Amino acid sequence: VEFIPMADKLNEGRQLIRDYGCYGCHKIEGWQHLVKPGPSLQKITAKASKEWIKNWIWNPHAFNPKSKMPAFFNQANNSAPEFKNKNMAEVNAMAEYI
Repeated sequence: VEFIPMADKLNEGRQLIRDYGCYGCHKIEGWQHLVKPGPSLQKITAKASKEWIKNWIWNPHAFNPKSKMPAFFNQANNSAPEFKNKNMAEVNAMAEYI
């Protein structure tokens, strides 16, 4: 069921899942049939440098304030100084993988 009458919160939550493409990374029963959101990254290295990719991963909203890509770093749960090395290692690993 796509829309449930009188279930405003549930319907709003489902719309957020759709808008942000949460089902692209999270297994959500009933959402497997949808095309995963986001652009193809197959030829990204022909368009962008590794440094640009790292900056994008670190803060996607700095480049595009309307980006739907979530910001994973500098959040309340990982912004303390002791997380700096771990965060940079993760960014470097993601950029290397891409």
